[in-house]
Amino acid sequence: MTRVLVTGGTGYVGARLAAGLACRAGTEVVVTTRNTPACLDYLPDARVVQVDYADPTTLRPAMEGVDCVFHLAAANEIVCGQNHQRAVRDNVLDALNVLDAAVEAGVGRFVNFSTAHVYGVLDGRITENSPTNPIHPYAITHLAFEHFLRLRDSRGEIEGVNIRLSNAVGAPQHAAVDRWTLVANDLCRMAVTLGALRLKSDGTQGRDFVALSDVVRIAIALAEVPRDRLGDGTVNLGSGQTTTVGDLARMVQAAFRARTGREIAIHLGPTAAATGASLEFAVDRLQALGLGPKTPLEDEVEALLSACFRFFAD
Repeated sequence: MTRVLVTGGTGYVGARLAAGLACRAGTEVVVTTRNTPACLDYLPDARVVQVDYADPTTLRPAMEGVDCVFHLAAANEIVCGQNHQRAVRDNVLDALNVLDAAVEAGVGRFVNFSTAHVYGVLDGRITENSPTNPIHPYAITHLAFEHFLRLRDSRGEIEGVNIRLSNAVGAPQHAAVDRWTLVANDLCRMAVTLGALRLKSDGTQGRDFVALSDVVRIAIALAEVPRDRLGDGTVNLGSGQTTTVGDLARMVQAAFRARTGREIAIHLGPTAAATGASLEFAVDRLQALGLGPKTPLEDEVEALLSACFRFFAD
């Protein structure tokens, strides 16, 4: 890849991905944004293009000479839950405009970041062949766009890859990333600003947490794997390991102790159903491609906590 475009390249995952791509020799990074273009501190050499995702004519110039599009511009789960029409507009209609512009420009591959929540309740063993049953507008709209990308791929118009991402954990590129409600981010910020960890439940819920550095490495690799090795183009991207929210809190507690020499308490919330207790978010396809996760979650928690000290400590 010599020129890549990242939509959502100022967001939580997108900014880390764009920075990772920029580290590759000979790779030019283009980032699209709805806001007034400005030099991004973490991407000083990137080309930043202002676009209106609802207006395809603004997308075409950004696609010129692009080999691969990484699509991450989407409304998050909170916004989708509050405004279903915006969920459809941002995650389906605007995404279709990006896809159409990529096809018209002759882009070779389109890597779409979807979500593990297209499977519905995350419990038991989940593979790419498991039934989809989205129960939230965020997941419903992501699955809808997956189908459109798969359609264009089946017609030979573009090579499509749908990444079904579990729960990424890692340090944001900048403090303005509006994803501090994510559990790991919230816990690390709490540790720095409150000196305590307050869970909203008893911490028994099981989830698949994956290091953000692994997400970046694997996504870049999936952009270059020969298409015939990717089956229908759908890939689960997670750690393949189940960790409880309580375990994650204890990782934050240990990282805080190692950094400061001080102890912080973990305050549990009310008892909740232990959803995800038997979760196995299978990453067999990644393993078969030699792209399995490698980074210990503890390392990523330490980096996230360090970022919170930089961003939020007085």
